Amino acid sequence: MPASERAFLDALMRVATLAMSRREAPLGAPQPVAEIAAAIPLDPPRDGIPFDEVVSRLEAIVARSVNTASPRFHNQLFSGLQPVALVGDFVGTLLNTTMATWEASPAATAVELALLARLCRVTGFEHGDGTFTDGGSESNLLALLAARHRACPAIRESGRWPDRPLVAFVSADAHYSVATAAQAAGIGLANVERIPVDARGRMRPEALAAALASARARGARPFFVCATAGTTFRGSVDPIGAIAEVCRGEDVWLHVDACLGAPALLSPRHRHLLEDVRQADSVVWDAHKLIGVPLTCSALIVREAGRLEAACAPDGAAYLYHGDGDPDLGRRGLKCARRVGALKLWATWMHLGDAGLAARIERLFERAAFAAALIRDTPGLALAAPVETVAVCFRPAAPDGVDAGALTRQVRARLLADGDAFLNYGPLEGVDTLRLLVSNPEVSDADLRAVVDASARARLAVLELVETP
Repeated sequence: MPASERAFLDALMRVATLAMSRREAPLGAPQPVAEIAAAIPLDPPRDGIPFDEVVSRLEAIVARSVNTASPRFHNQLFSGLQPVALVGDFVGTLLNTTMATWEASPAATAVELALLARLCRVTGFEHGDGTFTDGGSESNLLALLAARHRACPAIRESGRWPDRPLVAFVSADAHYSVATAAQAAGIGLANVERIPVDARGRMRPEALAAALASARARGARPFFVCATAGTTFRGSVDPIGAIAEVCRGEDVWLHVDACLGAPALLSPRHRHLLEDVRQADSVVWDAHKLIGVPLTCSALIVREAGRLEAACAPDGAAYLYHGDGDPDLGRRGLKCARRVGALKLWATWMHLGDAGLAARIERLFERAAFAAALIRDTPGLALAAPVETVAVCFRPAAPDGVDAGALTRQVRARLLADGDAFLNYGPLEGVDTLRLLVSNPEVSDADLRAVVDASARARLAVLELVETP
């Protein structure tokens, strides 16, 4: 083996060992960028530095990164990686090719097509297709473009917009990327209507029907509804069946942002939450969330094959897309250079199988329910919303005269500064609220007790400071 290859393998082992061993390391608080820049020389030099020195600096970067592998990390939905998925991701990187054309990536194209077909079957799209993307935000954009093309195909060729403005409808709790997609697609924020939610954070179908009727009455053209299966903060699942019935009656594209919730379809115990998703026109899955695949790994699937290519296929690219019979997946999206991203999901699914993935999902739901029970039984803490998936929203109880939102923010800051837990917070019914997300099935009873107990202690410590003159 050449010396350069041995050096590469040694360096890979050094960095991987450091990164993989961090589960047992303290959580730590995020370091300010200025401190990191002062500790590690980051500006590329004129003449370069030795290979080993570069690796040492990479180790320093790993050491100063957020420890998302920690059982105290519950800030986002990407904790608890599958080792076999890392191998699949590494192979995708080693191949160093693009998913744009089958001739540049024939084996990876076969893998991606097989996975897309499987996701379509699981979802209930018997004649669908799709594409892998770099995340739910990109998937939501592609879905909106497909809906726009179905409603007004002339926009693609001539840029001519209909006399009536196109209007999209989303839940009040929808992910912000839907509004961003509307900006990128020329729809405009003024033409994105947010539909009220019920007490559990689910879109109200009757409010959607009224909003669609109102839009038509003022001369607008509804064309896109985005329901959510696992809302960003509460993790709620919209009543997809009732929303689909409204959309059918209005001939409007129904997209389901199921980035969080779609893997529940793999669980016999929780599949009922998304049973009606088969009635949608498009659905997005994020495998880098509950399935434990490294970031990023998202798939957008559509019920009717060809919709994505009709909306996105490039013009003037005969030098790249030769039409030789095999599918060029770059024609289904906006990117030419797209890395091989499906191998990590394929490796995970092959290793765990349907049964293993179902067990993983059911374990995550059970862990969230356990955390909710701990919070209910802990003095000074209270659940702020029902737990429907894996998001647990709770608040530290605020005595009279203490601002509840400010107390939430101070408790979260203390937990982070002390390295006791990494939670997020956000507004819920007008009050900032803590959110604990469970995405790592290896989190134990003791781990969750430690996070909840630390939250209660932080509340008392903050209140003591508030009450001390």
